[in-house]
Amino acid sequence: MALTRVSKKSDSKPRPRKMKSSENLPEVLYVEDEDLNWEVMFHMLEGDFRLTRAKNSVEAFEMLENKSFEVVLMDIQLAGSDLSGIEITKLMKGKFNGPIPTYATPEKNYEAPVIFVTAYAAAYDKKDLIGFGGTDLFFKPVEFPELTQAIKQLIAN
Repeated sequence: MALTRVSKKSDSKPRPRKMKSSENLPEVLYVEDEDLNWEVMFHMLEGDFRLTRAKNSVEAFEMLENKSFEVVLMDIQLAGSDLSGIEITKLMKGKFNGPIPTYATPEKNYEAPVIFVTAYAAAYDKKDLIGFGGTDLFFKPVEFPELTQAIKQLIAN
């Protein structure tokens, strides 16, 4: 008796990725001035989280005032912003020592943990950034499996 392999013919088109309903996904704010960085992050994390973007400090505080986020991803150098990502984080965590912009509410407790995401690996030390109020640090180009895991761990805690 001979064995015969039976296989279904496929149309060789890639299957579309099954997306979860975004309504039930954890909310993540990404403070990022560069469009390409935003697009890559959005594409890589869209199945696991619902991402919202702020391009500068004004938009970041507007978003934080109007919505609850479980995690904030923070670029450090923000072109076109009067505050850097470090200064935004310090303000969020009550560690800011400068004049407070009128658009920020310093007495509000922003509980969302902050993960710094930067291209400037040599310029920043993780220990310093955690001292400024951050929780973690990832360098660009980002290792997305590790970032996804870090976000999920913060949400679980």
